[in-house]
Amino acid sequence: MNFKLFITTFFLCFSFASNLMSQDWERTDMGYANTEIFKTTDNYQFVFYNSKSFWNDNLGNYGKNHCKGLAKINAENLFDGGEVCCESIDQKNNKFIVLLSRDKGDFDSGIGFFKFVDGNGPWEKFIGKKCNYAIQYIDDGFMRIDKCLLN
Repeated sequence: MNFKLFITTFFLCFSFASNLMSQDWERTDMGYANTEIFKTTDNYQFVFYNSKSFWNDNLGNYGKNHCKGLAKINAENLFDGGEVCCESIDQKNNKFIVLLSRDKGDFDSGIGFFKFVDGNGPWEKFIGKKCNYAIQYIDDGFMRIDKCLLN
């Protein structure tokens, strides 16, 4: 085998193996939320958010999730900032905590990001990672899809 063919074959095999070993983390989270709203005289709203849900991911994990936070809604009924903190517990009782944020826009659906702020067991390696999510509300129910690059 000539050297050039060997190098080309090596890099192709290495690239293929790297793609097989790299896997994104994807989670589907579905549940119910309740809110308490303080409304100002100019229709600005402070929404105190509380939710409980169940989730599963593409790595074979599943568990429950509990979130609390504050969202702000402007007079045009658009999301105007806020943060939500969620604690998740998996099937082996390992925990992780994420902090969710998103840009201004429609309150009933949106795309945002979250950051792992704590975790134990297999979730410890996620601490500090910033990931994306998309959420859609239907009445008091919701579905959220999380996506995170593991490399």
